[in-house]
Amino acid sequence: MLFLRLVSGVLCLLLALPMSNATPTGCTETGSYGTCDFSSWSPPLVSGDFSTSPCYITLNNVDGTLPANAFSGLSDCADPSGQRSIAITCTGSNVLVIAANAFAGTMTWITELSITDCVISAGISSSDLSGLSGVVDFLTSGGTIASFAATTFSGLPMNSIAMSGTTLTAATFPSGFLENAGSAMTKITLDNLGLTSIPSGAFDGKSAVTALNVANNALTTLETNAFDSMTSLSTLSITGNQWACTCDISYLVKWVKYTGVTLDGDITCMTPTAYNGTLLNKVSFALGCETTTTTASTDDSTWDKALKYGTAVIATLALGVAIATMVSHCCMMQKMAQGGNSPNTSNQKTKNSKRIVTPLPVNEPTRNNFF
Repeated sequence: MLFLRLVSGVLCLLLALPMSNATPTGCTETGSYGTCDFSSWSPPLVSGDFSTSPCYITLNNVDGTLPANAFSGLSDCADPSGQRSIAITCTGSNVLVIAANAFAGTMTWITELSITDCVISAGISSSDLSGLSGVVDFLTSGGTIASFAATTFSGLPMNSIAMSGTTLTAATFPSGFLENAGSAMTKITLDNLGLTSIPSGAFDGKSAVTALNVANNALTTLETNAFDSMTSLSTLSITGNQWACTCDISYLVKWVKYTGVTLDGDITCMTPTAYNGTLLNKVSFALGCETTTTTASTDDSTWDKALKYGTAVIATLALGVAIATMVSHCCMMQKMAQGGNSPNTSNQKTKNSKRIVTPLPVNEPTRNNFF
């Protein structure tokens, strides 16, 4: 009888304890990873519904609106790795609408936001990311984004923007988009977005960026001083664009040469038609751009100025040497003339005088043996 009472008491205690493998509806859990299905989840997500508060949150099969306060019940995880992320992947018609305050709550610990194969027809503004004040890495792959606001990343401690294969409907960024993302960024990837232009001064203040990729877009030209402020840049990829190879962008040939930046891929011309498929450096030479003033900017780039000033100094020195040589030659000729047979020379030798020649020792070679 006593044994049965003990067993009954233990069962009651076990039933009173929370289940250690509990997970929210529509979600699974593996260690620090929590994965939820958009079609069956029940937001908001709450840390207490997981056995361990997840550091890496994946929301799959998204096709609709991400509701307000969707993640508001989550708190920081205990994983010491430091990386905390939200990954959103769309399917079906791939629609993603980010409701106001979708990321509201204590989401300041999230450092990475990635969006894959989503169609965001309303674009992304700073209010859409409200609550994610700790995001340093923003990634997209595939899908379509209508546009960005100039202030989308304002106030965020951004380290990198990596967008690849995402069609940007606006085909460009608003002025201030990258500038407002902060000066600590080290990597910018804008690959295959359908960009037709990059705003003037887009890369100003990005002195910490070491890698820039604007490859596989529809760019035809770049302003002359586009990369001048990127003093830490070591790798540049601008291949796969529709470059109009005129003297307006020929500065890139000299810029790459004198900065030592590694060019990832060739700069191949789309136009003029006669040079389609030809490398920019060859077209630049053929068009005589080395001696032609470009019209892309009224101000010379830093490297153009350095080259011009260096050339001017060398030319000045060469001219000085030439003048000095001519003066020396004239003086020598004048002395020779004064030492000749001029009748007006006061110390002129008489006609009968002879030049006294001191004989060389018998065994000493004559001067002509050395020259």
